[in-house]
Amino acid sequence: PLPLLAAWVAYSGFNYEHQELKLSLEDRPASLIRLPENVAGFSMSGAVRGYDRDNLYEYVNGHAEFFLSSGFVSLTVADYAPKSGGQITVEMYDMENGRNAKGTLMGEKGSSRFVASIGGAAYAQKGGFLFSKGRYYVRLGLFNADDETAMKLAAAIAAMIKDEQALKATILPLA
Repeated sequence: PLPLLAAWVAYSGFNYEHQELKLSLEDRPASLIRLPENVAGFSMSGAVRGYDRDNLYEYVNGHAEFFLSSGFVSLTVADYAPKSGGQITVEMYDMENGRNAKGTLMGEKGSSRFVASIGGAAYAQKGGFLFSKGRYYVRLGLFNADDETAMKLAAAIAAMIKDEQALKATILPLA
């Protein structure tokens, strides 16, 4: 069969046009959003840490399977130092789409109490806040920081996240 296939390709001719996928900066997917060094008066302290499907277990050992089975794409973690003192750790999980992000929030909230409408709903639990917006599930961990300060940071981060848009792409032939 292989010689027949080769003969058929040689006889009929095989036309292959090289094409390149070009994306502009405006077309980048939401997963490329990065946490800024300064947001709403909060300054990042330390380096941003990133995790993907291969190393997520290093950050959430024992709970990585939950995120992976929920559509996990990537995780960005950054620490912010409020002027009032303490530290707030922001975990921004890219869950591929809004449905996955909301499902992750519902799976994580447990008996947390509703506190505000940030993105969708925001919930408070011991030592932090949870919310989802667009394709992101976001957790804020509080270390000697007050709830009101953390809610301001949560609202600023939610404001950065735009609604999901379809990825626009233009296919151009290679020169």
